Amino acid sequence: MTLSSKLYGGRGVAVLLTAVLSTIIFANLAWSKSKAKPAVADAKTLVCNDTYSNNWPPLTIDLNEAESKIAITSPAWTSTRYKVPNHWAAFSSGPLPATFDSNTITFDRHDRDSDNFYQHFTINRLSGQLLYYTSINAPLDRARAEDQALFRYKCKVGKARF
Repeated sequence: MTLSSKLYGGRGVAVLLTAVLSTIIFANLAWSKSKAKPAVADAKTLVCNDTYSNNWPPLTIDLNEAESKIAITSPAWTSTRYKVPNHWAAFSSGPLPATFDSNTITFDRHDRDSDNFYQHFTINRLSGQLLYYTSINAPLDRARAEDQALFRYKCKVGKARF
């Protein structure tokens, strides 16, 4: 006589097998429910600095992955790189819709004072590199080469300094 038949009066194997299968099924259901919710990062602020010319001011990008939104801010600044200084006003845009995947965050900004100015941003989540494409008269994929520009920024998570 086996231990299971003593415990369950001859139906031991069937009862034991049912208990084991029930445990496995409930464990799998609990695991699949925990996997069904995608991991979403907390809201973060990135500080992105121009890595090519060091001529452009830092951009601040507030990420809200839970809502698939970003906000982007740039300070006012003056470039003295050329004979005649160029002045740019500060801007802030957002929240703007963004696409968050495991490798990149992408978004567009088309709210400048001119309808013919297009901006597309792609952030590599692993390297922190921001590629900022801008074009005039057409979106980048349809703009003439002389109407396109690419800027590279390096982004880090902003941290309070005081």
